[in-house]
Amino acid sequence: MIEYDYIFRVLYPDTDQMGTMHHANYAKYYEAARWELFRSIGISYKSVEDAGYMLPVIRMDFRFLKTTRYDALLTAKTTLTAVIGNRALHLILF
Repeated sequence: MIEYDYIFRVLYPDTDQMGTMHHANYAKYYEAARWELFRSIGISYKSVEDAGYMLPVIRMDFRFLKTTRYDALLTAKTTLTAVIGNRALHLILF
């Protein structure tokens, strides 16, 4: 199991007029967290594609517990739980 903490700050363009991050932007930050985990172990997105592999997201589940605001410093905790052969990959983001 490999874990990585992706720390980011909520950007102004990702918020509405009330300064609240729009729900659609969470997927963008989670995708960045996913690839930063790979980068942290020396695997770039380009090298994955060049090797002929695709790593599509097949499911995303969200439960919003609290409002996130502009300039908040957040951490997306990413865990790689399983690699099965060269075909399957399971990532969990918290």
